[in-house]
This record gives sequence, C-alpha cells and structure tokens, in this order.
Amino acid sequence: MGEIPRQEESLDQAQDGLEINTLKSEHLAEGVKPIIACVGTKEQYGEQVSEITQMAVNVDYYADSSNIDEDWYKNEGTRPGYVISAIDEFPKFTEKLYGCTSLVAVGIDSKTGKEVSFLTHQDSYRTINEPFQKDLEKRLRELKMQCREGTIDVVIVGGELNPKKMKAMFYQESLEALSSVVEKSFGFSPVVACGPKEPGSGFDYDNAYFDTENRRLYMIRPESKNLYNDSFNPGQINEVNEKWKRDKLEK
Repeated sequence: MGEIPRQEESLDQAQDGLEINTLKSEHLAEGVKPIIACVGTKEQYGEQVSEITQMAVNVDYYADSSNIDEDWYKNEGTRPGYVISAIDEFPKFTEKLYGCTSLVAVGIDSKTGKEVSFLTHQDSYRTINEPFQKDLEKRLRELKMQCREGTIDVVIVGGELNPKKMKAMFYQESLEALSSVVEKSFGFSPVVACGPKEPGSGFDYDNAYFDTENRRLYMIRPESKNLYNDSFNPGQINEVNEKWKRDKLEK
C-alpha cells in the first residue's frame, strides 16, 4: 500500500467514453493538484494522522445530533444515517467506516486563495435517499459558489463489497448515487480514490484523515481484510469487479 495513482492503464479504455476524465485530472485547471490518497496502516501513517487530528474537525457519524453545529447536516435520532461537515480551511477526519462511504471535496476559495473542504460520512443505504442527496447537493453548490473554477476535486472512499454478491450489496448503488449528485453539480464524476473492503465476521473499519491544505487523504485500513485499493471512476465498477475476481484467482 501507499500512494494510490489516479489512473490504471488496464482501466483507461473504460473511461474513454466520458467527456471529462477525472482519473487524469482533466477537470482541474493547470497547476491545481488532485486529492492524493495515501492508503496504509496506522503504523505507516501514524505521524501524519497525529498531526492532522491535533487541529482537525471530527466529522463524527456517531455523535449526538444535539451537538452538531447548525452549519452541518445530520438526520435525527441515535443512528443518523449521514453527516456532512461545514466548508472551511481545517483538516478533517472521520472514523469507523464499516459499510459506510465517505465523500471528500476540496477547492480553492476565490476570496482568500486558501484550500477549503468538506467531508461526509454516510450509511450506504442513505445515499440513495432524497434527504441525503438534497443536503449533499446543497453543500456542493456552496462549494462551487465559494471556489475558483477548475480547482474543485471530489473523491469517494470506504464501503464494503462482496464480489460474489455485488448486485445484492449497497456499494454499487451508493457509488452511482454519489456520482450522480456530483455530476449534476460540477459536470464531472468523482474518483473512487480507493475501493471497498470485503465484509467479514469481524468489525474492522476504515478511518479517513484529510489534510485540506495539501490535498492529501490518509486512509487507514484494516490489515485482516481483503482490500481493493484501485482508484477508478464509479461507472467502472463492473470492470474493476471483474479485475478483482481475476486477481483473487491468481493468488
């Protein structure tokens, strides 16, 4: 594991039909960096994670709704379904992504020239529901209005997938829903910075830590699971799923 490249030669052909190839950062202006995902263990990236969490916003999916700032969105109840942070310059993190996905969006503020971001944590089932999609679309519009054109990047991480029952899982539907909302807002599809993990009998999870200023996303993943760390476009899920199956057979 380590830095996950934005493009894989074996998947390029599946991306050719899209007008904007986000895997090649075609949605970004010249000189604007994409979000780079660094995937590994806490032992590998412990120092970076420690620095981020010292001044980061905790996008806590499990927090009491009464403790959420009014600039945030969150469902009512003890099991919120989703949480969407405010847009600001701070680093951000969210922990205990089991079957949940997380979306990270960043851009350069048109007034201050500084990097600003927001981060989400959502139950995969919620992504296909109207309340979440409306709240996410509203936050994306705010980011678009606040940032310079050609500076916004969006990635998706987290989630679970059983390759043998792909269509029975929420992962594919979650990617499709998230991609649809982002495309509606910006005209391009987000990149899946690293793929899902296989569910199992344990309760292993992903943690995501985002360094807003440097556009660097640290994904701390469980060591005991089968992980799919490719980066791809959500529309390529069928192609990458076949690749993952082949990879497993070759082991």
